[in-house]
Amino acid sequence: MHINKIYFLIENEWNGRRYNNPSEVVKLCDEALLIEPKSILVLYHKGLAYLSFTTNIRENTFKAKECFKEVVNKSPQFWRAWHYLGICNELQGDQFLTNALYCYSKARAYERIEKNINNNK
Repeated sequence: MHINKIYFLIENEWNGRRYNNPSEVVKLCDEALLIEPKSILVLYHKGLAYLSFTTNIRENTFKAKECFKEVVNKSPQFWRAWHYLGICNELQGDQFLTNALYCYSKARAYERIEKNINNNK
């Protein structure tokens, strides 16, 4: 399947808060990563898909966290990935709250930078 078609299908599954069919989105993301293995956007959407599952929450939160960690390692300024990485840490319990706060602070800092850049255009 062509990469643009895959992106279109991924976007169509998003309802504004979560993916309607997360298992389909994970499958599409895996297919897209075979075509574009370095795509941080696909990894980001794969992480969102894992957070959209309503079963096996612990396991899927861990998988989402791995996706978001890879995104911020490849693109540290991707503030939305920092935000969701914070959510994953928070969902994993009290022992990860310090990590969650760190991620939220990184997200906020990069979001401010992005807004400043956009305001100066």
